Parts: sequence; structure tokens; C-alpha cells
Amino acid sequence: MCSKGLRVMGFAVRDVSLSVFDDMRNITGNWTSDDTLNEIEKEKTFLGLVALKDPQRDNIRDTLAYAESAQLKIRLVSGDHFETCRAFACDVGLITKEQYDLGADNSSQYAIDAKELRD
Repeated sequence: MCSKGLRVMGFAVRDVSLSVFDDMRNITGNWTSDDTLNEIEKEKTFLGLVALKDPQRDNIRDTLAYAESAQLKIRLVSGDHFETCRAFACDVGLITKEQYDLGADNSSQYAIDAKELRD
């Protein structure tokens, strides 16, 4: 799904009564302690996956073309899975289908991670 530019989210559920939750909180002394959260996250039932696609803005191709005409280097920075970023870069014309098919070998031409951005 990432190769189609989709974000994937998983969902699970666990039925916990308020009294059980209060007991867990009283043992750990905190609603959000790691111990409480770890206890709550046990024995969940997996419900399924949902794939989401953020629509690209209408003017993104024009903006990219304008930036390139100004000889700006364009780099994609995202917290998404790298494959999702590559698909997005291809969708908006930041890279060609041929570049996309080459894989991560040419990624530095269009994408950087947060550490590279800070540096």
C-alpha cells in the first residue's frame, strides 16, 4: 500500500471496565505511566487496517515547476514511510516513473530525512 502513496493504520480494541482501569492506575500511580499503558495494551483484539491517502494540493505541480525554474533544489521531508514518500514524489512529478522504478538508490536527489535537514 505504501507504494501507492497510502498511509496504513491498524486498529485494535480491548474492553476494560472502569474499575479495572482504576486498579491499574492505582498500582502504577499514574494514568499515563508506561506500566499502565502496557497493561492496557495487552490482550487486544485486532480489528483491521485502514489505508488513507492525503490528496495533493491543486497547485503543487505549478509550485514545483516554479521552484525548479528558479534553480532551487527541491527535497521532500516527511515522517511517512519512505516508500510512501517515493510514491508521493512520483505522483506530484518530483521524480519520474523511471526514477521511481530505480528504487532508493537515487533517493538523495529528491528526499532527505530529518537528521540531514538539521545538518
